[in-house]
Amino acid sequence: MLKPAKKDHLVVDLTYLLLIYIVLSLASGFILRVILKIQDFYIPKEIIVSLGILFFLSVKEKVEFLDQNNSKYGLYTILITFILTISLNFQPQIPGFKTLGTLLFRPLGTGIFEETIFRVLMIWLISRFSKNIYLQVYLSTILFGIAHILNMFSLQQSTIQTAIQIGYALGLGSIFAISYLITRNIIFSMISHSLADFMAGLNGLSLRTNINFDTISVILMIFFVITSIYCNYWFLKKGHKLIVNI
Repeated sequence: MLKPAKKDHLVVDLTYLLLIYIVLSLASGFILRVILKIQDFYIPKEIIVSLGILFFLSVKEKVEFLDQNNSKYGLYTILITFILTISLNFQPQIPGFKTLGTLLFRPLGTGIFEETIFRVLMIWLISRFSKNIYLQVYLSTILFGIAHILNMFSLQQSTIQTAIQIGYALGLGSIFAISYLITRNIIFSMISHSLADFMAGLNGLSLRTNINFDTISVILMIFFVITSIYCNYWFLKKGHKLIVNI
């Protein structure tokens, strides 16, 4: 059974984080919606909450998430994400001005928030129980994938499209986690995540997963799976040596 280090005050830290989430969510929601009259306030609210969590982890826990080392692997992550995203969304449509705003800013807020939660926060939390980098990568990735089940209800997606999205999240999520641990710079993962969501949104001009099942789509899905597996194989064989546990 995994046990946190004795010196850790895990319950206290999680309580602080919960309070940060609640206070910043309520305060930013009130300011943005009631005072500033911003209707779609969820995007800036997600960014504000993320900054609060990152600030706490940086100051209180000395978590490093803006390191300058191994930056080339972060750039590789952005490139790989673009290639993999195109493989599943190879028929992008041109959005109208109003739709383009949603497709630009919603992925930005989601990318920042989810990378903060599932990469920085989750990997930090897992590291309090275990320094095993494989556990940090794959447990955080599995939780990230499971979280996408909620999209079946929030976005009213079909079961099959949600299943595809979960597989999509597992493949890219593992790459984002590997990138973060190697670079210790969450910016690369945030950019990659936002890019992936934006490209997915262009395929059908909505935030729902919209994958077809024609021959080309199936071939490209297979390409996505093979490329994701190879990236993880490289990590298991060589990439893990670039990681310094903290």
